[in-house]
Amino acid sequence: MVAFYYNTVTAWSLYFFLASITDKLPWTHCDTRRGNTADCVSYATLTAQVANHTAENNATPFALHNQTLASTEYFERVVLSMQQSTGLDDLGPMRWQIVGCTVVTFLILYTAMRHGVKTSGKVVYVTALCPYVLLFVLLFNGITLEGSKQGILYFIRPRFEKLSEMKVWANAAIQIFFSTGAGFGAHIAYATYNPTQYNCYRDCIITSIVNSVTSIFAGITVFAYLGYLAHLMHSPVESVTGEGPGLVFQVYPFAIGTLPWAPFWAVTFFLLLIMLGLDSGMGGLESVITALTDMMPMNLIKYKHFRPLLTLFILGSACTVAMVNATSVSMVLSCSSDVGRTNGHIYEHRKVILLFECFGLVIYTSCSFHVQ
Repeated sequence: MVAFYYNTVTAWSLYFFLASITDKLPWTHCDTRRGNTADCVSYATLTAQVANHTAENNATPFALHNQTLASTEYFERVVLSMQQSTGLDDLGPMRWQIVGCTVVTFLILYTAMRHGVKTSGKVVYVTALCPYVLLFVLLFNGITLEGSKQGILYFIRPRFEKLSEMKVWANAAIQIFFSTGAGFGAHIAYATYNPTQYNCYRDCIITSIVNSVTSIFAGITVFAYLGYLAHLMHSPVESVTGEGPGLVFQVYPFAIGTLPWAPFWAVTFFLLLIMLGLDSGMGGLESVITALTDMMPMNLIKYKHFRPLLTLFILGSACTVAMVNATSVSMVLSCSSDVGRTNGHIYEHRKVILLFECFGLVIYTSCSFHVQ
């Protein structure tokens, strides 16, 4: 799942990062020569429409009618070429720019992981700490924007009536499972490199607290910009919110594209996504590599080039499989993976895994106590 889905999102982020290194962001305007339709709406056109609508009827929220934001068409038609595929049975052409970004993503992962935690541990100091700096920079700019207050209030305002809905509790549990990585294998894989008497309980408490604080911090940052976008469009905040790729690669880039020094903010945002994606990729793939290593004979593990070769094989295989996401059907496949995740199918499997992990922990602890 990590190789097939999350690393593809990292490749998309890399594509947008490279496209941001320019004086004019490509998703802020429409151009029929590159695939935009007549329904495409640029920021300049949208501003004029909002101004006319506000002058005629200030009390009614603005809404797009049979029109598409330039950022949406850029992602769907220019980056992914979704118009060239009719469904899962029609892959469409390869998007060679995405192929290149996917290969670069896996090359970075291989460079960081080929010697195990000796190298990946040092890389994590950058990929785990730098996002906090970038988030702070984005938040500091976001709270200065007009309308950001409404976005933040929308995010933090409690809706107690939702607590009676079982779906809310299920989604919250699913989110915690995925944000903490519980039952995913990465924690166990990394824990095997700790000393025998290492205080894992302390790390669990710290990780849970940091995870929750970071989620709130990131949420405030995101909704500050969504509030700004809602203000620009003279619309309620809930009308501009989204989820998954739609929020990250369509709504948020459009909001950033309206800012002064837009390329700088775009580079900052997509660099943040790249680092987070690499972190997720390393954690998931390390669990597979460590599990396979533990199954190998000791004389083979002692071979000097065993770890680099095994890492090359795993990442090479994962990269090959991920190439299907470099076609025009990639968005359909990615959304299918995400729907399966959010609907709880993977969550159900994780509940079983975690249940057996608890059983194993109880049995091991009991046996260890009797031995001592």
